[in-house]
Order: sequence, then structure tokens, then C-alpha cells
Amino acid sequence: MRHAPTRPRRDVRLAIMLAGLLGAVLIPRPVGAQIPNVRRRAQDAATQAVRVDTQPTCPAVAFDSVTVELTTARVDRLIKGLRARRDVLNGRRGAPSWAALETRRDSATNAAADLVTRKGAEMDAYRERGDSIARCRDEAFGEKRRARQQQSFQRAASDPDFMRQTAELSQRIMEAQQRGDTAAVTRLTKEANNLMMEPTREDTLAVDRHCGRVPAPPASMRQLESLRALEDSLNAQLRSHEGEADSVASSASGLSPRQWFVGQERAQILLARLAAEGSLCGFSQTEVAALKARRAELDELL
Repeated sequence: MRHAPTRPRRDVRLAIMLAGLLGAVLIPRPVGAQIPNVRRRAQDAATQAVRVDTQPTCPAVAFDSVTVELTTARVDRLIKGLRARRDVLNGRRGAPSWAALETRRDSATNAAADLVTRKGAEMDAYRERGDSIARCRDEAFGEKRRARQQQSFQRAASDPDFMRQTAELSQRIMEAQQRGDTAAVTRLTKEANNLMMEPTREDTLAVDRHCGRVPAPPASMRQLESLRALEDSLNAQLRSHEGEADSVASSASGLSPRQWFVGQERAQILLARLAAEGSLCGFSQTEVAALKARRAELDELL
């Protein structure tokens, strides 16, 4: 029985060395974390108002360092904070008001929706055409890279200069990784990629002829991107405006930020329950009396 000839040890070492270098080149990069959506702080106090209280009697209210009793003095401080908050939201020192920012945001949102209604078919057609070309190019470039990778293995067995280059690059990448020098690893990996598998200019021209190039987006797409970028910017300004207003309110009231947040939410809940003639469980008699006494001001500010 005939046996295949044994591969020379030199070729085996070449394969191992090149595999290691390609491994460094082909390691997938981590995907950037997405950032999560910011939850709106305001709650629907009216929902609280219509909850059914299954308790036959109201238990005593438990106060602590965050949920403080809304006495007459604290309600006064709460109203002071609410007035300061309103001043910030109304705009000060030339800053736009909350209402003005919200109007601009809503205008951008409505304009984007109207554009999609009018030009949606045009944008869908562009996306479908662009996706088709992009898939073709990805597949074609993948084939070109695999072909160059195979050529690199074959070339290393017969080209001493190429073998020396790959050996040096492999060593330098390993040393940079050991040092924790990510910038050097990125730069050297790109250099190795260009040497061993990145498509050439001729490869790119061949892919262009076979698949075409992704066309420029229509004006409607550019306009939509601009409107959505404006909407995102205005939403960020609204969040910043709200955060500044709450910070100023907490400082003006003399309450901690958490005490301020809980205090105004509890005041909202009680006012909504009073309006709905709901249960007042969860509030002390002192709080009910203090909040009722300033109900008109609180209704205006909350």
C-alpha cells in the first residue's frame, strides 16, 4: 500500500506560524455596547388615584430618611423648590424653555413621519437595492480574501522574504499583546491583514464590475437622517433641562435629591386621589391637612 509523503518539518512550522498570524488578524472585534433608553421620570399620578384599596383600615405610614413626612414646613419648602424648578423650565439667562424645546422636538418628529409617508416607497427601494449590492460585495470580497489567504500559505513555502516578514509581524503582534499595547496591536494587525489577505486594487475593481457600487442615498434619506438627528439632539436637551431643573429645585427646597423626588411624587399622588375622591391611605393626617391647605398652589406647579 502506498503512503502519502511526509510533509517536511519546515512546512509544518510555516503553517503553524501563518495560522497564528492569521488568527491575530481574524480575531473579531468586540461590538460596542448599546447604549439603553432613558426612562421618563414622571409617573401617571391619575393611575394611582383609581387603585382599589383592599385594606379594611389604613396602616400607619412608615417614614424614613428618604420618605419624610410632608408637614406644613416641608410643604412650604416643596413649593419653594417647585417654583424654582418652574423658573428653570421656563428658561432663564437666555436659555430656551422646556415648552420651546418640546415644540421643536415635536415638529421634527412630525416632519419625519410626514416624509416617510410621502417618500417611504422611494427610501424602501433604495434600501433594497443597496442591501442587494452590499451582499454581493461582501460575498465577492470574502472570496478574494480567502484566495489571498491561500496564496499567502503557498507563497511562504517558496518566498524567504515573505516568510521573514510574516515571522517578524507575528512576533511583534505577540509582544504588543503581552505589553497590553492595544494601539500597536491594532496597527500591526492591519499591517498583517494588508500583507496576507486584504484585497488588492485589482480585486476591488473586479468586485465593482461584478456587483456595482452602492448608490448615493436619495435626498429624502438624507433629509430623514437630518430630522432624526435633530429629534435626538432635542430629546437630549430636554433631558438635560429636566435634570438641571430638578437639581435647582432640590437645592432651593433644602431637601436631598431623593427626598425631593419622593416628596413631589407623593404630593402628586395625593392631589390625584383627592380629585378622584379616592382613598387617602399612605398619608398621615398631618400630610393630608398640609397638602390640602396648599392644594391650589400645588395644582398649579405640579
